Amino acid sequence: TSYSVTGTSSAGCIGNAVATVTVLPPAAFLINGPNSVCFGESAFLSVSGAASYTWNSGSTSPFISITPCATAVYSLSGKTTEGCASTGSKTVMVKPIASLSVGSVTTCAGVEITLQPSNPNPSALYTWMPGGHTGTVLSLNPEATTIYTLFTSLDGCPGHTTAVVSVTEKTDPNTDFIYQGPYCSGQAGVTGP
Repeated sequence: TSYSVTGTSSAGCIGNAVATVTVLPPAAFLINGPNSVCFGESAFLSVSGAASYTWNSGSTSPFISITPCATAVYSLSGKTTEGCASTGSKTVMVKPIASLSVGSVTTCAGVEITLQPSNPNPSALYTWMPGGHTGTVLSLNPEATTIYTLFTSLDGCPGHTTAVVSVTEKTDPNTDFIYQGPYCSGQAGVTGP
């Protein structure tokens, strides 16, 4: 934009001057990165378009690593080479993982038991391994000690936990025994079931 001015001296002389003012645009930049992450997951945010940046964390790098434990807003200011600044922000939502807790069990071989997580989330998917059984409840007739892993997925966020099923040997109630006495005079040792 040009601005002109006309002036008159005390002697009646007239003069003109013109000044041009150039308005520079503010910094324009784009913040790239995920809109959401799973709880405990790390991610990168990057920014491009300006000459320099300052994040609300104090970092001046165009790339930052984040591991939010709750939904957070990451803001920054950017400047052009001429020093014109602007601000921007990005909100990153934290998605929960399904809580998992399965207790270990001790049982006898061949006795039917069930495993299931405490407080299962109806929106989550559950898969037991080994076996590939889906669902929260796993019915078993274990013959040997086995470690079972329960995998879950909630809104794309994975989780897992393990449970040990310890199997003890059954005692046979019909095991033969040998009578060790005392004996009556002339009586031989007695054996029996």
